[in-house]
Amino acid sequence: MNILISHITTSCALGSAFFLLIAFPIMGEEAAIKRATKTAAPNPAGIHLDQKCGKITLNAARGQYEEKNHFAYWNWDFETIRPGSYEVKVIYTSVRLKKMGLQFRLDDTTVLKSYVYRSRKPDAADEYAIGRVRIATKGKHHITLLTADKSKDPPFSIKGIKLVPVQESKEQLGQGLDGTLELHAGDAITHSEKMHYEHKAEKNCLGYWVQAEDWAEWDFHVSMPGKFNVSLIYGCGDKSGGSEVALLTSNDQVLKFKVKETGGFQNWETLALGTVELSEEGSHRLAIQPLSKPGAAVMDVRKVILTPVK
Repeated sequence: MNILISHITTSCALGSAFFLLIAFPIMGEEAAIKRATKTAAPNPAGIHLDQKCGKITLNAARGQYEEKNHFAYWNWDFETIRPGSYEVKVIYTSVRLKKMGLQFRLDDTTVLKSYVYRSRKPDAADEYAIGRVRIATKGKHHITLLTADKSKDPPFSIKGIKLVPVQESKEQLGQGLDGTLELHAGDAITHSEKMHYEHKAEKNCLGYWVQAEDWAEWDFHVSMPGKFNVSLIYGCGDKSGGSEVALLTSNDQVLKFKVKETGGFQNWETLALGTVELSEEGSHRLAIQPLSKPGAAVMDVRKVILTPVK
């Protein structure tokens, strides 16, 4: 589902906007060209995971461009409606031999400095990650991208900015000493229009799951492979039971279950889902995707627990 609203295109959602930025390390040109690609999100046959869901794209055509001597400014005004963490990517084309400097600003405050490098293909746009943002509140906001040279036409041109959902926390998820994996709501990547992580202590969960298209995933490391019993800590309010949901792993295993009411969205219960096998050491992903939503919401999720089978 692709939606174009004012200055933003997003395939599932518009989220809102006070940004806390954490700069990524600046990579050299060779490292930038050889960036590693993460393990693909789980997508077993028959269940569609919309990888575009939750992405926000601010296209150059919708921005305002201004040149000042050797500098140029791109300006976008936009409004978003859900909190979440995002990776900021600059979309550009450059045939310059040298790297090009830029600054990312939110609401007239300089928050991030970076470089972009010569495009791998001169006739195709590159995407380069320049940092992380945390969208914590709803509202209208302003983004300015300042480039160190004119950037509307060749040889260097900005095509837009993309905000891509990323893991809420910045820590690598892994197993405990006993091999248990605990995937907390605050560690999830939320591909969603409205579902998001709620920080309040009494919640500490994925909430506002009112769209069946919204889904969540976790990226984690397995150091002790084997079989695991999977359980879900969740809550479901009155008149919201009955959703059919799938839990999927990156090695194409699927556990389906039906959500039962627990007497309240913050009335937590533990539901045993079944067993999965993670037989290889390394990076894995796990996703939760609703298949149907007959009630007002799917559920609230606190965490997924994978316990080694003894």
